Amino acid sequence: EWPRDGRWIHATVRRAVIASARTLVDLADRGLPVTSNTASTVAQFLADLEAANLDVLPRAQVSASLGWQRGEAESPSFLWGHTLLRPGAQPITLGDLEGVSPGQWDSEAIAFRGADSGDTQVAGAFHSAGSLDAWKAALEPVIRYPRAMVAVYGALTPPCLAILGAPNFIIDWSFTTSTGKTTALRIAASCWGNPDERDRSSVLATWDVTRTWIERMSGVLNGLPLILDDTKRARHPKLVGQTLYDVASGRGRGRGTPHGMQRAASWTTVLLSTGESPAVQFTQDGGTRARSITLWGGPFGRPSQKTAHLVTQLDAALRTNYGQAGPRFVQWLLDRHDDWEAWRVLYRSLLNAYQERAADDSVAARLASYFAAMDVVAQLVHQALNLPWDPSPVLEAAWVAAAEESQEADRAAQALAAVVTWAELNSMTFWGRHFADYNVAHAPPGGWSGKWDPDDDWTVLGIAPQRIQEVLTRAGWDALEVDGLIRTWRDREWLDTDSDRKRYTKRMRVGAESPRLVAIRRTAMETLS
Repeated sequence: EWPRDGRWIHATVRRAVIASARTLVDLADRGLPVTSNTASTVAQFLADLEAANLDVLPRAQVSASLGWQRGEAESPSFLWGHTLLRPGAQPITLGDLEGVSPGQWDSEAIAFRGADSGDTQVAGAFHSAGSLDAWKAALEPVIRYPRAMVAVYGALTPPCLAILGAPNFIIDWSFTTSTGKTTALRIAASCWGNPDERDRSSVLATWDVTRTWIERMSGVLNGLPLILDDTKRARHPKLVGQTLYDVASGRGRGRGTPHGMQRAASWTTVLLSTGESPAVQFTQDGGTRARSITLWGGPFGRPSQKTAHLVTQLDAALRTNYGQAGPRFVQWLLDRHDDWEAWRVLYRSLLNAYQERAADDSVAARLASYFAAMDVVAQLVHQALNLPWDPSPVLEAAWVAAAEESQEADRAAQALAAVVTWAELNSMTFWGRHFADYNVAHAPPGGWSGKWDPDDDWTVLGIAPQRIQEVLTRAGWDALEVDGLIRTWRDREWLDTDSDRKRYTKRMRVGAESPRLVAIRRTAMETLS
């Protein structure tokens, strides 16, 4: 603070600013009486002042991230916006420290202090309005629409991920425009804070952001959901695929510094997203499909005057009643720290049950961990908040829908279908179905694609490995992924290989030569039809 024009000017800056004469001069723009000639003297004065008063200067514990602050240590705590939740204690709201007198700081509490003003704006979105009872009443008509109601359990799962040891995941609502997708996200956002996306300080954001923004936002929302509306607004389709992978991995990008490596951010969260197309369609990366619960279809069923009226009423109610469920649920979790191990046991039991239902569907088996986590959360939330509906139909309908979509996510089958379709359209490039003039075979300009007997009782289709590589990379598959796909075909016994099965190719006669080809069984091709 310093006097200027008959009043005191106040500024809060990083300690590094006043430790350097060069950066201290920048405060001259804000009225600090300092010049390049006096800056070093002022910097030394402030350093001496701090050293002389270090024992009596007020202190506050701050955190640059929301959510869990001390994990599962002896005294876990949780930052919900500017409010600290602690076991067996009343919530403490410190607000922005810049607006609080140091004499009011609580040395035992933890306050949120973001790295930039945008972080403070994010924290400000996590507050409450209205009442829990009014929020429950607003949701009661929605229980007939499982795709919309799953938003409640998805939004309340993030704080339980660390407790259960469950992985991050994505829930993606996708369908045509004006079918209630954004309203589903407002339901999710209302669990924690302001769901009005038109407000600058809202829990609900859009996909019109950068990859760096998403990484830093995920790091701030550690134990809280990341909610993004409308993939169509993404700056580039590639961003959507990168985000699915980044958020699910739970770690930021590795970055170097002039002296070593920058500490990478980490987080536990659930990404809730909407779009007119499934988010997984923005990338050919198979891993994203196993990390995403894709819910295709309108969250409120077929659009009608009745559903339009419901959505309108729901939106109005959520704008005035929000931020009640999330903090109350977390407080309930904190007060029952001794039960956390029992909840882990329940999670592992449900995980086994869902995996058994997935059977041989590898993608659905990966989704099992996400549904097991939401199943545990649903049971706990209904105990904590006394919600007046049965969660079982909601999770069952979501599981069925996601399992159906997972069949579409079978990367190996999709790749085989793409190769077979290409072969059928280019059959004349295969030895056996080639064009011959006076019994002289005419090789195609690009060389033989492989061998395919012309008889109706053919058993295998032999394709050159390099041709498969060309076909799949042109179709959008990553070149490094193709070898793994062919090996998966072999493991599923879709290929006719040598007896030792060490290779995934087989020697086949093509004219006067015997190259090694990928021999796709006819029976495997018929399973795709």
